[in-house]
Amino acid sequence: MNQGWVSDSLLASGSSDPPLGVSEFIQSDVGSYRRATEPLYQDLYLPLWQTVPIAGNQEMINSDGFGYSVSPEVFDTIVDSSDSVLFLPAQTDVPAAPNVVVATPVFEPDTSESSPLTIKGVLIAYLPWKSFFFASLTPPGTPPMTLVIANSCHEPLSFKVEGNAAVFLGEGDHHDDDFDAEEVSFRLNDFEDVIGCETEFIVYPSRQSFGGESARQLPWICASCAAGLFLATATAFYVHHSSFRRRQEELIEATSVSNGLVYSLFPEAVRSRMIDNPNAVISDTKTERIPSKIETRNSKPIADLFPHASVCFMDIAGFTAWSSSREPTQVFTLLESIYSSLDKIARRTKVFKVETVGDSYVATTGLPDKMQDHAGE
Repeated sequence: MNQGWVSDSLLASGSSDPPLGVSEFIQSDVGSYRRATEPLYQDLYLPLWQTVPIAGNQEMINSDGFGYSVSPEVFDTIVDSSDSVLFLPAQTDVPAAPNVVVATPVFEPDTSESSPLTIKGVLIAYLPWKSFFFASLTPPGTPPMTLVIANSCHEPLSFKVEGNAAVFLGEGDHHDDDFDAEEVSFRLNDFEDVIGCETEFIVYPSRQSFGGESARQLPWICASCAAGLFLATATAFYVHHSSFRRRQEELIEATSVSNGLVYSLFPEAVRSRMIDNPNAVISDTKTERIPSKIETRNSKPIADLFPHASVCFMDIAGFTAWSSSREPTQVFTLLESIYSSLDKIARRTKVFKVETVGDSYVATTGLPDKMQDHAGE
């Protein structure tokens, strides 16, 4: 694995942290640098391939992500739904809580429309609630609200929301019990919940905000703003996913065109060897580029010796004079008719057509498939 990106990322970010060594194997735990001798979940590994930002996170690289307690449930939910998942990590998994984690699947490109997409990896984003989701959550002058993020797998989180500030009140439900009847709850339908660990958002008024009938609408306002911010986040993930899929489809289409050209230009024996050895060099006589180190070390030209073969060059007598007095469509029709007939005969008699140049038709026998009676054929 090329690990130079660690030093490059530290340099680009202006970090003063010294570059740390990154293990070349999957670690059994974060920062342990102990080789994982067996998978932690089923027969799967979930190595943390790269992290952003890199500063301070080098020791996490290549550690098995299934070492986190919630990872199996998150992975199973992604596999079952093939969609993005939102979940709240426990304090034991992410000490720098409160964070929210969004995980979205990365699919392997597949040209078959009928077969299901194959998940090859997971893109995980750790987003701090305070600095990301609660910026300008409520309009200026809005009285304070209490937001409780409840989760069935661990303690809820409580925030005091006022204008563009969100203060973390700590783990647990810290709303005023006198306003239980005024609660407004909602879920985020744009994300899948981890199975068995569903997340619910509950908004309560505070003593400062409960001052008249109009204040009863404030939880709805807060809930709507929060839902809008989450919807924007979901849209960003969807746009990224669509762009990735579109680039993969364009790459597959370009590959199909290239394969079609190879199929039409080279015989079957050469095509199969080109596919088996992508670094093979067909011809370097017209290439001015400098071969890469891989090509210089491993590439071998596709060239075979055929001591006995017959080559036939055919020209149409009087073609130059005839074509000079004809329309281009007439010339094309004549050549297409003649060459199509010759191609059918060549395929039937196992004659290999090399190329056509103007009115010249070049064919051979005895190569690329050896033949005893090549001249007779």
